[in-house]
Amino acid sequence: MAFTAPTTKSQAYDHAAYITPVEVSLGGAGTMSSGAVARYTAFTSMIVKSATLAVGVAGTNTSTVSIIKVAAAGTTTSTLASLFIGTGVVAGTSIGTAAGQNAYMSLGTTTLLQGDQLGLLNGIDVTLQMAVGIEAYIVPGANLTV
Repeated sequence: MAFTAPTTKSQAYDHAAYITPVEVSLGGAGTMSSGAVARYTAFTSMIVKSATLAVGVAGTNTSTVSIIKVAAAGTTTSTLASLFIGTGVVAGTSIGTAAGQNAYMSLGTTTLLQGDQLGLLNGIDVTLQMAVGIEAYIVPGANLTV
């Protein structure tokens, strides 16, 4: 069977595809080794607005996790937000390591271009298991597969 490239087109600025949130999931499948990255690749131009992190399995160390953006060319990595996980919890900047802890992180209005990656970078805790949900929107006028 021969490969046929998909057809893409842009829609009107108020098309439902541009005003409906897109849920992107990072992590949650298992433990992440120290320095590991769970990634999502943008299929079109998107705006990421927020992240919600939840501890599924308690960690054993204090650690910092970061939401990062990696440019499609792979030459630029930016940290969008970081969260400390451990003891001495301070609302808005950290959560505990116990299961059930969760936090909301604003990502502003960061734009991902097609091929850019959004990632969760784990710190040093190799037992911590987290689920991460990202709120994103498709940029009005961005190409969609039809």
